[in-house]
Amino acid sequence: MRQHVEFDLKGILHELDVLEKVQLPYAANRALKDFGFYAKRFLAEEMRKEFDNPVPFTTRSPYFKMGDLEVTIGVNDVAVKGTSPAAYLFPQVAEGGATRKQIKIGRFSGALDRRGITRGVAIPNERSRAAQLLGLTSRGNLRPSVYTRVLGSLNALEMAGPSKGPHKFFVVPSEKPGGHLQPGVYHRKAKTLSQLMALADTPPTVTPKFPFAKLIEEEAADHIPTMLSKRLKQALGR
Repeated sequence: MRQHVEFDLKGILHELDVLEKVQLPYAANRALKDFGFYAKRFLAEEMRKEFDNPVPFTTRSPYFKMGDLEVTIGVNDVAVKGTSPAAYLFPQVAEGGATRKQIKIGRFSGALDRRGITRGVAIPNERSRAAQLLGLTSRGNLRPSVYTRVLGSLNALEMAGPSKGPHKFFVVPSEKPGGHLQPGVYHRKAKTLSQLMALADTPPTVTPKFPFAKLIEEEAADHIPTMLSKRLKQALGR
């Protein structure tokens, strides 16, 4: 996920005097770098507006990279742990006229599939009794440790030991529904049974609402001319 912003010097050369023409490439690169810093802050703020309580890993993901008379604005595509911001934000990016896009399948569902437990896509139910009992983050999501506990209980994670204590988990696969229970990941404690996650046959879809490329193009048109004028004056000592 990236957008290139280039500077066309030919379009303004006829408006400049000799000294300004000499300093123009330098000033243009400085202006593009200024815009890169601005775009990082701007995209982070837009993410806070558009997305529901985004984590810092998301809002810190915008970056810029300089070239000669060019700056590339993008979102981090490196996955340190799990999925990169560029990958999990991609379904939300409005492009090409798409009205619905599938969300990225997470590591948890991938682990269940690799172990042959189910090919269903796990959809957490944060409002369930199980989720409330096992613990939510301050943002209302399942704690990462919950996923690890479930995978360990199902023998779907090599690094997790067998489940101990009163909390038990089992899966009703989407491929083989189990009686009155809907497909899902269930939590049992004593006589209390609760569905922790539903299982869908295909990944859910969302309506893209983040016009990444359009935002960059509009902001570049609004701000780069002013930034260039400022940098050109500084280069000329005016």
